[in-house]
Amino acid sequence: MTVRPFEWRDIPTLHRYRAECVFLDTALALTRGPIFVPTGALLSALANATGLYTFIHQDDQALPSMVAQVLHTAGLASAQLTFLAPQSGLKERGVSGLVEYLVAVLGERGALHILAEVEEQSAALDILRQAGFGVYARQHIWHLPTGVDRRSVPNGWRSSNRQDEAAIRFLYANLVPGMVQQVEALPAGRLRGLVYYRGTELLAYVDLVYGLHGILAQPFIHPDADTLPETLLELLQSMPDLYSRPVYVRVRSYQFWLEPMLGKKGAQQTGRQAVMVRHLAVTRRVNQSLTVPAINGSTTEPTVPIARIKTK
Repeated sequence: MTVRPFEWRDIPTLHRYRAECVFLDTALALTRGPIFVPTGALLSALANATGLYTFIHQDDQALPSMVAQVLHTAGLASAQLTFLAPQSGLKERGVSGLVEYLVAVLGERGALHILAEVEEQSAALDILRQAGFGVYARQHIWHLPTGVDRRSVPNGWRSSNRQDEAAIRFLYANLVPGMVQQVEALPAGRLRGLVYYRGTELLAYVDLVYGLHGILAQPFIHPDADTLPETLLELLQSMPDLYSRPVYVRVRSYQFWLEPMLGKKGAQQTGRQAVMVRHLAVTRRVNQSLTVPAINGSTTEPTVPIARIKTK
């Protein structure tokens, strides 16, 4: 097996695969556009600084080369697979060898997980399972209709600031299942989104990802907020900085109760995805030194485990 970093001579291969990419980072594909994702390979020469790695897998001239790209921001526990290509060669070749190479590279950077968002009907789902990935959540992507009268925008919503961070993290901890929190923690830096309070209680936070080709919103709404989801849609459709960009809503499985309202408001479901993770961390043994009382003025090293014995 030969796996190597992307080079300038691989540009024709990348161009040939431009219509055969399996996109695995929903936020990147929807906000930056499907063309931008593979062309990010041109930044792979600066991978140590940018965290964007693109690799080529080739071990048989009779089979097509495989291309994989992963994004890892230094200091974060999770890396994100952005795309695999070509789609037509996934079943024929598999990606296990390529993934193991990614595991070695990302492990050296301190990553603990690799994430991927896969269409449930895609062949990539079973192929990633064979490469050690498992499903930990499911999600639907909804495309909101446009053309809402801005005069109908409800009051109460505003942009988040640093003073909201503690309340946002408390809401997140209470809404999101523990298994998901282990893989997807909220970022340590500034949280960019919208908040809604009832008195001093935070009822909703909506994380926003902006790009030239669209805006992706992920809501975290308390179930006690009755009509709040409906007012949220009006707000998202009427934001002053839309600039004709489409707005998408990512609804995770633990917030599926929002979906009937989305359909009622005319939003179109564009896909059902499995959110997958490959764990990189290996359990490490921790050697703990134990201080032993001095005997005859000197210390000694224990040769057997020391345990407390309870006697009557």
